[in-house]
Amino acid sequence: MFRKAGLENIIQNKTAVGVEVILLPEGGYLINAVVLKKTKASLNTDKQKEGIADFEELAEFIGTELPIVLVLNGKGIVHRKISFSENDTALTLLNKVLPNANPNEFDLQQTLISPTQVFISLIRSSVINEVLEELKKNKLTNIASCLLGPFSVNNLLPLINKNGIANGQFNFNAYQLQVTEQQIADVTITATEKINEDVFIGDEAIHSKQLIPFAAALSYFTGADAGIINSEDINAVKEEFKQKQKFKLIGSALLVFTFTVLLVNYFTFNHYWTKSRNMGTELTLNQSALNRCNNLKAEFNRKKEFLEQNGLLENSRTSFYADRLAESLPSSIQWIDVNIRPVKKKQDAEETEGLLFENKLIKISGRCQRSTDLNNWLKEVKAKSWISSVTLLNYKQNSAADDGLFLMEIKLIN
Repeated sequence: MFRKAGLENIIQNKTAVGVEVILLPEGGYLINAVVLKKTKASLNTDKQKEGIADFEELAEFIGTELPIVLVLNGKGIVHRKISFSENDTALTLLNKVLPNANPNEFDLQQTLISPTQVFISLIRSSVINEVLEELKKNKLTNIASCLLGPFSVNNLLPLINKNGIANGQFNFNAYQLQVTEQQIADVTITATEKINEDVFIGDEAIHSKQLIPFAAALSYFTGADAGIINSEDINAVKEEFKQKQKFKLIGSALLVFTFTVLLVNYFTFNHYWTKSRNMGTELTLNQSALNRCNNLKAEFNRKKEFLEQNGLLENSRTSFYADRLAESLPSSIQWIDVNIRPVKKKQDAEETEGLLFENKLIKISGRCQRSTDLNNWLKEVKAKSWISSVTLLNYKQNSAADDGLFLMEIKLIN
């Protein structure tokens, strides 16, 4: 039902509970709770309950394992809008609301309105300590954050149905919120309380009594509310909860890692033991095949050596160069025979089997009408950058009227 950009990257618990504790004028508490559960990029209301009378009933409803975002409302909480500067500290902000107040007696929450204005929410430290003691008695110690007042609703304002905010005012329960640019600009606590009204968040209707705990639970996933900033007791329970989460995470990771290592070792040992046994059997049964493989390797090496000796494994452009030579041939010269990589004559001392070829060599025989044309062509061939040398091995002409016969040898650079 509820989606918000950026929730895909949340790595916290999949379920959180928002708990609103209302401090009653006659003493005692009235508690509302909403449990939100995250599935992929969606947040759904798992369960909710209002009008819980005590913390024992709350513990039975939500259990003791879920992270809690605690919200305090009601008697003894003061909200003031004051001026703000970057140099203000918790002490200076407290003095702006209650001059000469003892900072050890009050806990403070700061909600930014603009760069120059903030809401300061104050509560006596003794009141918070009483609530924390009640929570501890019922083993509700997973406190992720502690908030004061209705300001967690800021997270919901962009998502509330437009009809719910009329003329910049949003009314629910005993609160009248002045809303500017989808943010709380002022808070008024009215004398009368609206009863049995629903607020639409997206497509889901949230009962007005559950709006604050719903927003508080949401803030656990979005991390949008810092809460009380100067309470050592609150910071202590928050840190305890964080360390508990880390311990559980590390413990679970170690267990999973140890189990995984043992499992991998077992399957690895079993795999290689079976493989070794099978390979031993195959080696025994196929010794003749191994011998044949060795013979084939030896034959392959001989053929490879033959190809390497004759340059057949190298990149060769001999045919291309022969084509370039033919292109440069004048019309007065004709080729009779072109021998690319001719067979190499063996020397008496050589015992190499098979044929050997002259790499990077072209032998050309032909006829020419005039010896001067042949000489000019030979000079032109020698001038080419890819020619190593040109040797005229033989030239014969029976008479001046006959064509001359020649035999030449061209060595290439590559």
